[in-house]
Amino acid sequence: MLSQDGDYRSGHGECDLSEVSTVVTNNNSRQILDEVVLLTGSLPSSSLSCLSHISTFGSMFWLISLSCIVVYGSVLPFNNIASGILLERNYFTAPPKQCHLRYEGQCSQGDLVKVFNDVIDYDGNECDLGINEQPVLPTSIHIQGGDDISSDWDNDSYSFDNLTENDVDCGDPFWKKSCTADFCLAQKRATEKSGRVMSIPYLLSAILSPFCGHIVDKIGKRAIIAALASIILICVHLSLR
Repeated sequence: MLSQDGDYRSGHGECDLSEVSTVVTNNNSRQILDEVVLLTGSLPSSSLSCLSHISTFGSMFWLISLSCIVVYGSVLPFNNIASGILLERNYFTAPPKQCHLRYEGQCSQGDLVKVFNDVIDYDGNECDLGINEQPVLPTSIHIQGGDDISSDWDNDSYSFDNLTENDVDCGDPFWKKSCTADFCLAQKRATEKSGRVMSIPYLLSAILSPFCGHIVDKIGKRAIIAALASIILICVHLSLR
C-alpha cells in the first residue's frame, strides 16, 4: 500500500511485492518490476526478509505441517508397492491347481512350441482360465546349448526342475518370445491395468485440489479437515489388504 506522499509502507505489503518479483516468470516480468520501481523508488527487498515472520506461526500450523509430512512420508513409499499388491491379488492371480499343460515339460507358447500345448484338468478336459488368472507355466524346462539357442537370449541354457513364476524373467526374449509368451503377455497387460487403477487417486487429487482449496479457504477448519483426510487415507489403504 502507498501513503499519500508516495512512500511505500513496510509490513505485509513489502512481502507481497517481494513475492511477486520472485514468482513472476513470464515475458512481462521486467515491465512489472519497472512499474514497482516507479511506484516505490526502489526495487522490492529480498523475500528473505519475510522469513522472519515464520517465528510468528502458531503451534497449530506446525502440528498440521508435521501431520502432512508424516502422512506423505508413509503414503508415497507404500504406493511404490501397492501396484504390485493389487497385481497379485486382483489382476494376476494363480491358476486353479487342477489346471496343467498337456505336455508339462515343454514350453507353453512361443517359437520353441512345435505342438499346441493346451491347458487341461486332471480328467483331460479343457481348463478354462479366468481373465485375471495367470496362464499355466510348464512344470520343468531343460533347454541346453545347441542349434535351438538364440543369440538374443540372456543365457546359453535354461534348466528348471520345478519352474515357478519367480523363475520367469519376461525381460529375457527366451521367456517373452520363445517359451512362455502367453504368460509374459498376460503379465504385461495385468501390470498396465493395475498401474491405471493406481493412477486414479493421483488424477483425482490433481483435478479436485484447486476446488477443495477454494472450499477450505471459505470455511476454514483446516486442522479438522487435515486430520479427517489422514484418517480417510488410512482407511483407504487398509482396504487394499
